[in-house]
Amino acid sequence: MPNGGPDVCANCYFNEAVQKYGPADAAIARPARDSITAEREAYCEIRGIRLPAPYHLTCGNFRGPPLPINDPRMQEPEGPLFRRGLETGIGRVPWIPWHFDVQPAVGREIDCTFCERHSNNGILLELSNVDENNSADLGFCTNLHYVVWWCSVHGDAYVTPDDY
Repeated sequence: MPNGGPDVCANCYFNEAVQKYGPADAAIARPARDSITAEREAYCEIRGIRLPAPYHLTCGNFRGPPLPINDPRMQEPEGPLFRRGLETGIGRVPWIPWHFDVQPAVGREIDCTFCERHSNNGILLELSNVDENNSADLGFCTNLHYVVWWCSVHGDAYVTPDDY
């Protein structure tokens, strides 16, 4: 789960900051590592994007160092990048996939694109910031509504609504 545990982007070999400073979970052993600088410099080599809040992101490519040299499986993204979704109150917080390189924002006031319900604690996909031809931001009142919409757009077997 992306919660600062070992399987997050902050510890992944493909994060350039990990290559430069070492994995985040090694910070205790090496106090010279500046976690704020490492977070600011977090960049995924495979996806070619900056990683905001790398302690709360993960994906199918996660590999902790050391990485097998010349492993061809490590050249392409495996599924989407995930971030922490909405709190459900019934156990762990599920991961929700990014929409291409757009991170969904959680805990936002929205009108649900899926069911039209208003929520003060929803998921907002800010598409107007990245695509000048698409001025519509999308809102979702639950993780499930977001994932159902996401699957209809992406058709990716890596994520299914049954998991939500």
